[in-house]
Amino acid sequence: MRLVLSFVLACSLAASAEAGGCFGRKTSHCCSAPCNTGCAPVAAPCNGTWETVMHKVCVPEMKTEKRIVEVCTPVVEHRQVTRTVHKCVTEEVEQSYTVMVPVTEEREIRRKVCKPVVREVERTYEVMIPVQEERESTKTVCEAVTKEVEETYTVMVPTTEEREITRTVCKPVVEEKEETFTVLVPTQEQRMGTRTIRQMVPVKKTRKVCQDQGHWEERTVEVACGPCRKTTRTCRVWVPKLVETEVEYCVHECQTKEEQYTWNVTVCKPETRTRKVCVTKHVTEEVKEKHTVTVCKPETRTRKVHHTEYVQKTVPCKYTVTVCKPE
Repeated sequence: MRLVLSFVLACSLAASAEAGGCFGRKTSHCCSAPCNTGCAPVAAPCNGTWETVMHKVCVPEMKTEKRIVEVCTPVVEHRQVTRTVHKCVTEEVEQSYTVMVPVTEEREIRRKVCKPVVREVERTYEVMIPVQEERESTKTVCEAVTKEVEETYTVMVPTTEEREITRTVCKPVVEEKEETFTVLVPTQEQRMGTRTIRQMVPVKKTRKVCQDQGHWEERTVEVACGPCRKTTRTCRVWVPKLVETEVEYCVHECQTKEEQYTWNVTVCKPETRTRKVCVTKHVTEEVKEKHTVTVCKPETRTRKVHHTEYVQKTVPCKYTVTVCKPE
C-alpha cells in the first residue's frame, strides 16, 4: 500500500513540473510568481512601478520517454455492500370520479296505429254432411265340420328279459422286486487358486515450486517541484526474487499382487444302491354274468279320433257405410 501511494505522489509531482507550474498552476515567468507551497517562499507584495526588463527565462519542453517502472496491479475482489434502493409499493387509494349513470324515465308520445274493427257479415258456404246408409252384399265364410274317424297306431311296449354276457376284466397282481438306483452323495473337497489383490500404497514424489523470496528496499526518488527545482524522497520498494525449489509430497498409487488361497467345494458323486419295491401288474380275465334288460317291442292298436274339416259357404250380409252429401 505504501508503494502504491509513493508511486502516485511521484507521478503527480512529475506531471505538475512538466506543465510549468506547481501542481498544475501555470505562471507567466519562471518562478516570478511562485505558488504558496512548500517548494518556494511566498513573494512579498511589490509597491514600486512596473518596467519592461529583458531577461532570460527557462522554457520547459515536452519530451516523451520510455521508462521501466514497477507498478502494482490491482486485484479484483468481490465485496458485499448494502445500498438503499427505491422500491415501488402499490397502495389502494380511494378516488372519486364522475360517471354517466343511465336513468329510465317514462314519457308520453303520440303515434298512429292501425286498430282492427270487428263487424258481423252474412256469407253463404257449402259443407259436406256425413249420412249413414245401409247396403247389402255377400261374403264367403269357412265352417268347421267334425267327423269321427277310426285310425291305427303303433306303440312300443317294454318287456323284461334275462341275458348272459361275458366281459373281460383287469385284475391287479402285486409282486415284490429288487431294483438298483443311483443317488448323488455330497462330499467336501478343498481346492486351491490364485487371485489378484489391489491395494493403495503411499509413494513419495518431488515437484518443482517457484517461491518469491524477495525483500524490501528503501530507494531515493527525485521528484520535480516546479520547473527549476527538484526534491528527493525515500520510498520502500519490494524487490522480487523467484527461486525454484523442490518440494516432497506423498501420493497413493494402486498396486496389484497375486496370492494363493484355498476354498471348500461341495461335489455330488453318484453312488449305486439296491432296494425292494412292490410292482403291481394287471392281468386280464374273462367273467360270465347274468343281468336283466328291458326291451321295447312294437304293438299295433286302433282308436277313434275326431277329425275337423273346414267347408267354404257364401252368406248374405248387410253393412253400413258413411256417405258425405253437400249442403
